[in-house]
Amino acid sequence: MPSTQDSFSLPILQVVDKRAGDTVAVWADTTKAEKELGWKARFNVQDMCTHQWQWATKFPQGYETK
Repeated sequence: MPSTQDSFSLPILQVVDKRAGDTVAVWADTTKAEKELGWKARFNVQDMCTHQWQWATKFPQGYETK
């Protein structure tokens, strides 16, 4: 898989004020799932962001169909 830098172009961003309900921070720790369920994450955060960007670029309307 290509590196994140090679796999997409930068989006046009507009910085706006925080909306009601926006989170301050998000994180995840898969230690408990690995310990209790034997499940181990296969991808790191950079890989997950790359995969999401590739999907969103391919399907800009999400799951919506015409």
